[in-house]
Amino acid sequence: EFEKTPHFILSFNRLNNDDEIIGYGYPNSAKTQVAQFDTFHFTGQWSRGKIIEFHPDGAYLVKNSCYSTTMHFDSGASGGPVAFNDCVIGVNSSSWNLIPGETPLSYVTPVEFISNLLFPISKSQNVAVSNLIKHNVIQVK
Repeated sequence: EFEKTPHFILSFNRLNNDDEIIGYGYPNSAKTQVAQFDTFHFTGQWSRGKIIEFHPDGAYLVKNSCYSTTMHFDSGASGGPVAFNDCVIGVNSSSWNLIPGETPLSYVTPVEFISNLLFPISKSQNVAVSNLIKHNVIQVK
């Protein structure tokens, strides 16, 4: 079964330490082969946590600006949306499992980082996310 996702609004507002966030990802996805066909199995996972700190120059393996958080995600959840107050504020970047019982540690890349990424609109044409925002194709709060 598929879970429908509502439309979302991006937010470029900076978060504060201890702000509560929620994220979604597809960790531990699996591929099986039946005859000559590949079948993919995706299992979604929600996670809640809090902002620990903003790192304007990156942290550990994340080379761009990011937030460290207490959200727990299993491997493979990178790229999933992270929300605060019903707005998407970033994407999952990295997550580590620490010693059992310790607070999880993960990193979220703010959405402002993606504003210049290109989105394909045809086989021969791309448009920057910033242009989609400018023309209200993507809403920003």
